[in-house]
Amino acid sequence: MILNFERAGDIDTSNLHYKILLYGKSGAGKTYAAATAPNCCFLLTERNGQQSIRISNPDAVIAYCPTAEKVRAFMRMAVKGELPDGIRTIVLDGLTELQKIFQDEILAGKDAQNRHMTKQDWGTLTEKMRLFMRTLRDLEYHVVATALSDESQADGDGAIRYVQPSFSGRKLPQEIAQFFNGCGYVFKKAKADENGKEEIFHRIMFDGPSRFTVKPCYPLGGIQEPDLSTWFDQLASAGAPDKAGKADKTKTKTKAGKAEDSKGVAA
Repeated sequence: MILNFERAGDIDTSNLHYKILLYGKSGAGKTYAAATAPNCCFLLTERNGQQSIRISNPDAVIAYCPTAEKVRAFMRMAVKGELPDGIRTIVLDGLTELQKIFQDEILAGKDAQNRHMTKQDWGTLTEKMRLFMRTLRDLEYHVVATALSDESQADGDGAIRYVQPSFSGRKLPQEIAQFFNGCGYVFKKAKADENGKEEIFHRIMFDGPSRFTVKPCYPLGGIQEPDLSTWFDQLASAGAPDKAGKADKTKTKTKAGKAEDSKGVAA
């Protein structure tokens, strides 16, 4: 067996594909943000997101896949590179619903009297999701996946103990981030303008308090505006040598518009 070795700085960035997970509450703006990805094709597991996609990006391509059979058909096309011409990004909207689709498939194979999930069934479901996530991770496309969020409150004082992607079972919520380059929590925030009128802003947090499941991917960190085309351009250009042959220390912008260095400190 012959192994190929190459210098990391010489890697052709056109061959790099980034995988991003966006999760948050219903209505936080996950689908709208995901639709800003370049040349995107949606694997849509529920129709509720169609309006957000249409408003955010009228040119986005949508494949509605409400069953496990249709999801697998989409994935087979993606693996073989048979999606419509020009597609650069696959958006899976969303993973929380996808797990329920796989669960329905397991239950459909049982008779009516035994249509409940056993311990073995939960194990099978977890393995189905892991296998799917590995396939998604290895696709020759950018990938953006969405999921709902789940909050756990500490006993007694009601304080939030952790915020993480919402999945059934104990292991998957803790494992899911490993399949992505970056994992961001999507939230919305109200702010009064100069006339006192309240405006709603949608933001994505990639680095924050330890109770949040987040994962930065340099230079994608801190709190970002929902512009995925810009994200992917920044990710591809980060670390590329400049004309003097030195690595480009790409600077990003915080929500306040100030430049940040590689440590996320305002410059």
